[in-house]
Amino acid sequence: QGTESHLYYHLLNGLTLFAACELGVFDFLLASERPMSAAQVAAGLGTDVDGMERLLSACAGLELLGTQAAGGEVLYSNTDMSRMYLSRSSPRSLFHSVEYYSKTVYLCWNYLTDAVREGKNQYEKAFGLPSEDLFEALYRSDDEMIKFMQLMNSTWNVCGRDVMTAFDLSPFKTIYDLGGCSGALAKQCVRAYPQSSVTIFDLPKVVSTCREHFVSPTDERIFFHEGITSFPPNGNLGHHWVPYGPKGGAGAASSASVKRCNGTTN
Repeated sequence: QGTESHLYYHLLNGLTLFAACELGVFDFLLASERPMSAAQVAAGLGTDVDGMERLLSACAGLELLGTQAAGGEVLYSNTDMSRMYLSRSSPRSLFHSVEYYSKTVYLCWNYLTDAVREGKNQYEKAFGLPSEDLFEALYRSDDEMIKFMQLMNSTWNVCGRDVMTAFDLSPFKTIYDLGGCSGALAKQCVRAYPQSSVTIFDLPKVVSTCREHFVSPTDERIFFHEGITSFPPNGNLGHHWVPYGPKGGAGAASSASVKRCNGTTN
């Protein structure tokens, strides 16, 4: 097949993954603890049998599911990869990342043609909000804020330790995480450096949500600072770059914040 076919099918592959996650296929198979037929999965999830059989077959073709024949029918089970990354209960689950891309990121990409034509983001068409502020779009409701924070949480749970140990940060006993969001990277940091503490800087509503849903009082070496306009002295700044959004928007604001704290970081 030519390049055009590959590009086309890559899109369909993503939509197949999104549908399987949204319907709970991988969680259902994990909970069943044995291979299941399409009819059994459809009955358990309340879907059409033929539709589920087609979806499971597509997932097997993408190596998201394993198959075996038994009694004249095909039985499906999770692969090691789907068990680790696509089931919600796994500590390395990317389920919330997949969900966010399905519900939010792909929605924005529907307006790519308009974005190129107009030279600006399409938050107003996608979400009915002004295009000037990236985070007003991302945090357009408490529920959407939590979903974005779950996305960040799932991402850092997979690669956060590698990021935090790429350089030796042990000399720094106080570390500042600018745009710390859900606190997932801060957790990875204090695990990697038991003698250090981390202060998360973020918007007041993000800090409040983080405290309520993501960082517990038992995380004794993680602290919070509401806002990004002032920085305590004598620490090292960890910066979550945001390379998207409107011109002069989130990226520029983040850069300005770093410049303000140049005199207070080691």
